Amino acid sequence: MKANSQGKRTKGKLIKVALRCFSEHGVHNVTLQMVAKESKIERSLVTYYFKDTVELFKGVWDFVYNKALEATIQKQKASKTAKEEILNYIQVSYEVFLSDKSIPKLYAQLFYLAAFHPEILNINTNVKRVAVTRIAKIIMRGQSEEIFDRSLDPYLTAKTIHIGLTGVLLNYTSEIQEFDYGKIVDNYSKTILTSIQSVQVD
Repeated sequence: MKANSQGKRTKGKLIKVALRCFSEHGVHNVTLQMVAKESKIERSLVTYYFKDTVELFKGVWDFVYNKALEATIQKQKASKTAKEEILNYIQVSYEVFLSDKSIPKLYAQLFYLAAFHPEILNINTNVKRVAVTRIAKIIMRGQSEEIFDRSLDPYLTAKTIHIGLTGVLLNYTSEIQEFDYGKIVDNYSKTILTSIQSVQVD
C-alpha cells in the first residue's frame, strides 16, 4: 500500500513537471531526460511510467482535462435554468483553461498532435464528443423549458458552440492579445444565447 502511494506521488510529480515543460518548450522540444532532470527523478523511473513523450503528453492531458471537467460539472449543477447553465458552461471553461497559462498551451498542442498521432486524435475526438454531448443536453433542457428554439438540432448546435469556444480558448495563447478576452467571452456568450433563444423569450 505504501509503495503504491509513493508511486502515485512520483507519477503526479512527473505530470506536473511535464506540464510546465510542455508549456515552456513545446512537445517536440521536451524529452524524458529533460523531465527527469527537472523533477530530480531517475530517467529509468520516468520511462517506467511513460515509454515516450507522447505517452507522457497523454498522462499530462488526462490530469488537466479531468480537473477541468470536474470544475465545469460542479458549476453546471448549481445552474437553476438552461440559460444560466449554458452561460456557466462557457464562463467556467474560460476560467478553468486560463487559470493556469500552461493549460491553453497544452490544449493547442493537443490539436497539433492530433493531426499526426492516431492515439492523440482519438483523445481529442473523445474530448469533443463529451463536450458536445454536455452542451446538447443543456440545449434540450432549454427547449423543454421553452426558452431555447425548439427547431434547433441540439447536437449540431452543440458542435457549433463547442467549435466556437475552442477557437476562443486557442486564440488566447496563439496570438498577440489586442482585446480584453474577458469581454470577448462575454460577447461570445451573448451571441450564442441570442442565436439559440426562442423568439418568445425577452
